Amino acid sequence: MLTLIDPKKHIFYAVSEKLTESKEDPTMKKLLALALTLCLLLGVCSIASAADTTTLTMWTFIAQHQEFFEKAAARWNEANPDRPIAV
Repeated sequence: MLTLIDPKKHIFYAVSEKLTESKEDPTMKKLLALALTLCLLLGVCSIASAADTTTLTMWTFIAQHQEFFEKAAARWNEANPDRPIAV
């Protein structure tokens, strides 16, 4: 069963309607600018914290697989010292 969503009930439609109906009221534009700025700041913060070591946990049942993943992680860490991983 396919359920169609009424576009007039969608949040983005409501925001765009509010922006187009009151061009004299800068409050909505300021709110939108603030929301976009917040998204950009959160993106920068997540990039800044990417220098931490990422730990990968894998289940292996053959010792060769474990050796392969450890060697691959060592190669990755040599090529990407700013984004280290631990297996």
